[in-house]
Amino acid sequence: AVPPFYCYRACDVKRIQEALDNGCGYDAPGSFAAWLSKQTPMHAYVMPGKRYDIGDINSYEYVKSVFLR
Repeated sequence: AVPPFYCYRACDVKRIQEALDNGCGYDAPGSFAAWLSKQTPMHAYVMPGKRYDIGDINSYEYVKSVFLR
């Protein structure tokens, strides 16, 4: 899995409470993106390069070893 990187316009950030009031999930950042995509046009960009999802000590140690090579 690749962690997403979200960029929101100021007018969309102001809609977070509206999203929550309308049942948008609040436990994952992607929930707001999914809700917002049904409200307004959205765009995506596939970023080049590698990204790492560091969620525990094992993944941290792995990424550290990659950069020390």
